Amino acid sequence: MLDSSYFDRDIVALRRKGLVPTDVGDLLELHWSGELFAAWEQGGKLLAGYAERGADAPPLLIAEHALMTVKLGRSLPEVAPSLLAKDRLAMLVYEYARFHSMYFVSHRAAMLSLWRLFLLGVWSPSSGIYGLVFYNVGHTLALWGWPFFGYPIAKFFFHRAASRVQRRGKTRFGENVVVATFLYTVLVSARLKHIETVTHHAQSLLPSDPYYQTLFLVSSLYAAAYSGNHARAEVVSTLFLELHERGQLLRYRPIAEIMPLVPLALRGYGHLVEKELATVIARHETLRPDVGHVVDSAFFRAAALVTLSTGKFADAKSYILRAIRHRELTRSFQTWQKIDRKILQMAERHETFVPDTQFFGVSLRTHVPVTLGKLLLDLVSAMPAALSGGLRAFEDRAFDLLRRHLDCLSGEIRPSPARFSENLPQIRIGTRYLVLTGIGEERIPAVDKLFASVAPALAILEHNIRDMLALKAENDRNARAVAITRTTQMLAHDVRRPFQLLRIGLQSLGKIGTYDEAKDVVRTLLPEVERATRDVDNLIADTMNIGDYPTPSPTPLEELITESLRDVFAPRPDCNIELRYDGVEGDLHLAVDPIRMRRALSNVISNAVEAMHGIGFIWVVLAPAREEGFCELRIGNSGPAIAEDQMGRIFEAFHSAGKPGGTGLGLAIAQRVILAHGGEIDCANVAEGVEFRVTLPIAPQRTRIVRPGLPTHSRELAVSSAPEPPASVPQPPPSRRSELALVDDSRAIYLAWRAAIGEDAIVRYYRSPVAFWAALEQEPELLDRLQAVVTDYRFSNREECGSKLALQVRRRRPDLPIFVSSSGILEDVDVDGIFDRVIEKGGLPSWSLLQGMIASVRTSTATTKDAGDFRANTQ
Repeated sequence: MLDSSYFDRDIVALRRKGLVPTDVGDLLELHWSGELFAAWEQGGKLLAGYAERGADAPPLLIAEHALMTVKLGRSLPEVAPSLLAKDRLAMLVYEYARFHSMYFVSHRAAMLSLWRLFLLGVWSPSSGIYGLVFYNVGHTLALWGWPFFGYPIAKFFFHRAASRVQRRGKTRFGENVVVATFLYTVLVSARLKHIETVTHHAQSLLPSDPYYQTLFLVSSLYAAAYSGNHARAEVVSTLFLELHERGQLLRYRPIAEIMPLVPLALRGYGHLVEKELATVIARHETLRPDVGHVVDSAFFRAAALVTLSTGKFADAKSYILRAIRHRELTRSFQTWQKIDRKILQMAERHETFVPDTQFFGVSLRTHVPVTLGKLLLDLVSAMPAALSGGLRAFEDRAFDLLRRHLDCLSGEIRPSPARFSENLPQIRIGTRYLVLTGIGEERIPAVDKLFASVAPALAILEHNIRDMLALKAENDRNARAVAITRTTQMLAHDVRRPFQLLRIGLQSLGKIGTYDEAKDVVRTLLPEVERATRDVDNLIADTMNIGDYPTPSPTPLEELITESLRDVFAPRPDCNIELRYDGVEGDLHLAVDPIRMRRALSNVISNAVEAMHGIGFIWVVLAPAREEGFCELRIGNSGPAIAEDQMGRIFEAFHSAGKPGGTGLGLAIAQRVILAHGGEIDCANVAEGVEFRVTLPIAPQRTRIVRPGLPTHSRELAVSSAPEPPASVPQPPPSRRSELALVDDSRAIYLAWRAAIGEDAIVRYYRSPVAFWAALEQEPELLDRLQAVVTDYRFSNREECGSKLALQVRRRRPDLPIFVSSSGILEDVDVDGIFDRVIEKGGLPSWSLLQGMIASVRTSTATTKDAGDFRANTQ
């Protein structure tokens, strides 16, 4: 008789009795502790060591390493019978390994191996081999499609093994498989009402060996998937994959990846997992793991089910035929024959699942208790939060709703599911798991059923949220691309403008005849060239600030604020903004780069001025910061509040909401400069308007220097190098000559048009659309006399735009040709349907060329009108 110490996994007794060498004893201890992969590696090294020394390895070492190899999902190593003939224990262990290996290839071969195990069991009645053999007879009968005979046999030997394990406190050699696989016997025997009971009973008996835990998890995964329990299937799959990664197991990974998709497919939601299915199948087809016909059959059956639910009947038929072929090669699993035939018929008849479709006698109709109605509505109402906070925000809200609905506020949110041994209800939401701790055992079955009902709804919501977030991201990318294009156009306009003005001035000087006229051109042109050059300087400064690292030095706060305000208001004499302060007067110095920080604060203030349209009040308040050595500067304005959906994007480059002329760079550059100083900047809507809060480092105390007081109004800072020209030049009285309206904020452009047109027509000049409409109010008949309108696209006042003017003019006189003249780059979307032609400022046409353009536009307009009249008459 064989000693029972091995079958009891009693390593101490084995060593005390001297039944195993020291190295083999260490290997067994590692194997039985659950470190399967580490033990397999160590066994390989031991075998290699014996081979190098030319010595025969202990038979038990050879057999044990073969068993571990099969457990890891690898092929059974061939061993010469002579190497094991002298050790009956080694022969039994190796035959046990052969049985497990053959089980995944051919059940007939596995049954032959089982018969040899029965014969070897004569030498060790206490090993549990007889119970294993008789249990597998019942298990196999159930798989062959005879559950009426097989299930009672398997059930008897399961309960027999379970009672012994509970009494003994651990499993014996032959009892491991019984405990791990009976759940699968229950499934194929269509005894689904016992699934929960058997699950909770068996999981408490499992050994630490990852192989037997894998067999149990596979059985649980099958049961959850084919009974439509999506919540359980997701949890089991995650536990399964974690076990595979930790234990380096190979065989069942394809099953763990595809089975969680089955419950949703069976309930008619296959479209939610269609992309994931394609990924799983592609990975399986590419890797082609040697997992055996049993696993391949189950994999392609699941693929057929999910594909069938998406309406891809040809693919479903292909997959189920592959599943049938692998099943037939096992010469077993006839219990799946009926299901395979049903799937094949549905694929051939182009039928999909309906709520009353049944597998294993279970209806797929989702029964949601009436009491869940409010919970589901609350979950749906949580979806909008995901658009601003992402999927994580929806997860948090869903977790809170479920805990409150179940009155279990002690539930934990975990990154991975609880172990089966903890016996806790749990459900996956997004990337995390809600595990209900502190819940009474009597409530667990009811909560499990609730989770099974809610899980499909959560999966649908999660899928829709992911789609919405993807669409939102795509829209944001498109909006960013448009913003970048618009900004590029504006930057091109600003860079080209000073050169354009110089070229226009030189062309004008070439056409004049007196010194006084030349002085008039220079006097008109110089302020505009200076202003355009300043804009380019600012653009270059912004660009340099993006990448440069600041050089801090002690900078007086009062001076920094004054100069920043001066940068903003010096070129804006039309602003009417009151300036208010609190706490900023004094000798406080900041440790900042004065040039870059002045530019950053100017951008913040300029943003405020544009938001207020130049009218209102700005406040600057000094407040203590949370961090020692810093101060908080609050710069607020009385402009309109920022929309909540825009608040999180105001510091993004190229994002400019509500300002048609904004580049979207100002606040982004301000943020980068402030962050580079170790500070922070954020924004919030307050009662008076909008407030920016800037945290900046404080420099050591300096000697106070008396400075002029801070300005109290924007007009105190406004300067101009030349008198501002009037909104419109004095206009000549009406005459018989043709009249052209020019709307442009550059007087130099007006002089260039006058030089190009000469005395052939009258150029009526207006510095802005507002001035143009004011002239029409005083002289309404002017619009009828005009031959054409030429307008700039962008004006100094960013709120005004040539396209808006063109649309308003067309409403009052549709036949009037409208041309746009710009220094920037205009796209078709800026021109089509708005302007009739684009005229480059660098190449202004003569009056005769312009008349040709006007005639062409009128001919085109008349043709379009005649075509429209013809269609109207024929209808």
